[in-house]
Amino acid sequence: MKKKMSIFVPPHIAKKFEQALHCYGSGNHQEAINLCEQVIKAFPKHADALHLLGVILSNDRQFVKALDFYNKSIEIFPGNHMAWCNRGNVYQQLKQPELARSEDRRVPKDCRTRS
Repeated sequence: MKKKMSIFVPPHIAKKFEQALHCYGSGNHQEAINLCEQVIKAFPKHADALHLLGVILSNDRQFVKALDFYNKSIEIFPGNHMAWCNRGNVYQQLKQPELARSEDRRVPKDCRTRS
């Protein structure tokens, strides 16, 4: 896996993403979505915001939409093992076990959530 490149994220964008994480953690998913969308509009290659949107949509069982965000996040930062794991979980939910197993082979064992 490639290492994450050091990319400067403007402080106001970083703060907005931190707010999105806080909202997600406190169960305010709609506000987290709104904040992530603002982050991505201002900084389209914000892999963490893309990943968080995938997580929220997965929790909402919107697996096809979540898959799109995981794919974008992984394309920008292929070193995010959790994005690979989460994408594998979405493939499992979409009844695509071959793709899910393929994801399993790409990530460390400690990151896997299914057997």
